[in-house]
Amino acid sequence: MIAVSDVLNTASLAELQALLDDELFQITRLFADHLMDEVDKLQRAVDLGDMKAINRQAHSLKGSCANMGATALAASAHEIEKAALQQDHELIAATLPRLPDLAEQTLRAMQVSGYLRSA
Repeated sequence: MIAVSDVLNTASLAELQALLDDELFQITRLFADHLMDEVDKLQRAVDLGDMKAINRQAHSLKGSCANMGATALAASAHEIEKAALQQDHELIAATLPRLPDLAEQTLRAMQVSGYLRSA
């Protein structure tokens, strides 16, 4: 099992909680509820071979993950975003399969660290 610190920047989440208090839990729930859909949208763009759509979706995923302190997932989305700009199908194919597991690990880390409450 991956350590929380390998996938999540808890310091960022602590700063957000200091600013937002309990509202953070609504935001992290919304993030959790939509994360796998965002990963699926990226997969569909890859399946279509649409590099512009891959770039846009990877950029969107990167931003939402970075905002939630999901550093490992944001970094992987960034790799795919750059690969789409460079038309690097091999890098996309190598990186994309890791995203679903990384998303699940991220959500578990958010729960374990107390930043994501059960639905």
